[in-house]
Amino acid sequence: MGALDKHYRYSFKGTRIDPYRILKQYGISDPVQQHIIKKGLRAGEGAKSLEQDIDEIILSCNRWKEMLKEEGDQPKNSLEEGLRNSGMQHGGVIPPFRGEIIG
Repeated sequence: MGALDKHYRYSFKGTRIDPYRILKQYGISDPVQQHIIKKGLRAGEGAKSLEQDIDEIILSCNRWKEMLKEEGDQPKNSLEEGLRNSGMQHGGVIPPFRGEIIG
């Protein structure tokens, strides 16, 4: 695998996983929430430092809260709802990653 596909080097039970597959599995469709999660999963691994990525995550979270207040809406795809939709049930706790890194 080359540098361009380093996001796809993780495997769990023989299935390649990446931020997009995780978002789909958990039923997360809000683009801001997707951005925050993707950024968190890959924090410090790209061109920016870990601290810069954390700062961007915080900014995105604050903006998301503002948007929810502006819209007067609740998140449509909370983690709990995503877990229910995926058929996964862990008592509200996401299990730690126990897969393998490929390559």
